[in-house]
Amino acid sequence: MKKNRPITLAYHTPVLSQNAQAIIRGVSSYVRLHADWHLRITHDKLDKVLPSLKSRGVDGAFVSPTSRAEEGLVARCGIPCILTHVTEPQKVLPYFTANNRLVGQMGAEHFIEKGFTNFAYYSLITVCSGQKSDWRVSRSESAKQAARFTYSNLPLPARMRKFRRKRPSIPGRQVHG
Repeated sequence: MKKNRPITLAYHTPVLSQNAQAIIRGVSSYVRLHADWHLRITHDKLDKVLPSLKSRGVDGAFVSPTSRAEEGLVARCGIPCILTHVTEPQKVLPYFTANNRLVGQMGAEHFIEKGFTNFAYYSLITVCSGQKSDWRVSRSESAKQAARFTYSNLPLPARMRKFRRKRPSIPGRQVHG
């Protein structure tokens, strides 16, 4: 049955992180392709947002719960929802997430393909609901594994070149490396 009104989606994020901004850009681009679609963005608490969205007739929502209790609230709200953040893998609610091992591996491979031999992985520590997220550890470990595999498979002269290269010294300054 075709609706006589525009389709309205909601996007909920408690914090407007770079990741949330990228997701919003993607969803917004999709919504722009459909002239009869609307997008509402909110940052209020889910216990207030979900009833409000339901009473306004929102057709679906992308939500970012920060606890199991909020995930349960989303599951019972009566609105089709997709989670943009999960506390653990879901069996009830649809969600999307990054493959953190692949992100780390692809990052290392990119630097290696560009000729870098000395690079590092850095991430700010994030805490969600009192627990540290482990995505950064997964990305870091897979980046290390990709680098170890690549450099251990290089012929010996190529591996040695990275250590023989000297940095220019500037008179009066000490160069650390």
